[in-house]
Amino acid sequence: MLVDELRAVHVVVGYDYTFGRMGQGTPAGLVQFGAEFGFGVTVVPKVEIDGAAVSSTRIRGAVAAGDVALAARLLGRPHRVDGVVERGRGVGSQIGFPTANIRTPRGIALPAKGVYACYAHDAAGKRWPAVCNVGERPTFSDAARGVRVEAHLVGTAGDFYNQRMSLDFVGRLRPEQAFESSEALVAQVKNDIAAALTMLD
Repeated sequence: MLVDELRAVHVVVGYDYTFGRMGQGTPAGLVQFGAEFGFGVTVVPKVEIDGAAVSSTRIRGAVAAGDVALAARLLGRPHRVDGVVERGRGVGSQIGFPTANIRTPRGIALPAKGVYACYAHDAAGKRWPAVCNVGERPTFSDAARGVRVEAHLVGTAGDFYNQRMSLDFVGRLRPEQAFESSEALVAQVKNDIAAALTMLD
């Protein structure tokens, strides 16, 4: 198949790659086939961080647990979430912290519910420090709307509606929590912004 159908010239596989009937083929066997049929083979060696192999399973687990700092180390870059900015209820603007509400595609890997330090990239390519919330906004009884992603971009109150935006998750600040009043929430958001700017500095 590699030769007749795909006309492979060079194949890159991982150190634990298997192929063929019942996965009995190994990278060493593929190298032999390459020599026989005239295509090159590169076997990517095992990479470990903190004594464990870097793998897609481990990366997904780190993201799902909210450990975006570990995910960034494993990926070699921050975990990114892309989407389109849509109109929300305007609650953020009412309390002095407008947010971009990101509509994300189904199936995208979202970090665990919580508040994160992020970099937001707008459609023009400009980067903004941001505080991002992933969750249900329990202070405002939004659980029925499901998990949502919203970002307060520090230093701008720009209109990003219907534009694409990317969020690079750098570090987790705290779990999502409900507050007894909007005043308590405002005080915490101010702390979150200060912590995010320190983390992103």
